[in-house]
Amino acid sequence: LPRFPGKASPVAGTLADQAAAISVARLGGEWREDQRRTVPTVYGFTTRQYVAAGTDSAGRAQFAQLMSGVLSPRLKDKYTSPENLAPVTNAVAASARKKFFPEGNTARKTAQQTLTVNGLPGRLSAYEITTGDTKTTMVVAAVSTGADLPSIVYMSVPDSKKELLPDINTVFTSIKALS
Repeated sequence: LPRFPGKASPVAGTLADQAAAISVARLGGEWREDQRRTVPTVYGFTTRQYVAAGTDSAGRAQFAQLMSGVLSPRLKDKYTSPENLAPVTNAVAASARKKFFPEGNTARKTAQQTLTVNGLPGRLSAYEITTGDTKTTMVVAAVSTGADLPSIVYMSVPDSKKELLPDINTVFTSIKALS
C-alpha cells in the first residue's frame, strides 16, 4: 500500500466491531459515524464512517467511506483458508463496485500485500476505480479471526476528497483483533 502524502485526519479513538471481532480507528475531523440501524442492511457492513464528497458523474451522492463487518455469506465460497485471502478481497471489491459505483466503472489493482493483525493472517488489496471522469481509491482488507468467515475492512476515497487519502494509511495500520 503506498504511503499517501499529506496530513491525516485526527484519530478520535477506536471503533469496535463486535460482530467482526476487530476494531479500527475512529476518524475525527470531517469524518462522521453512521449510527443508523439500517447500516448492515443498506451497506452490508456492521460499522460505517463517512464524509460527504459531492456527486459522481451520474449525479448520485458520493462519499468517502470506511466500513467493517464479517464477510457477506453470499461470498463465503471465496473463503477457502485463513492463508488464502486474495479471492476474498477480490470478491469484496467486485461486489463493492456493483453496489457503490455507477455501471460501467473500471478497476485497476494498485497494491496487494499480506497483513498480520495481532498475529492473525490478513490480506489487503487496493484499487483505483474509474467512473466517467471520476477516480476513487478503494482498499479492502480481510482478516482471518478464527471465526467461520473472515472480517472485512473496506475504505473508499473519491478524488473529490483526495486530502483524505492519508487516512487510508491510518486505518489499515489501526486494525486490531478484539480479544
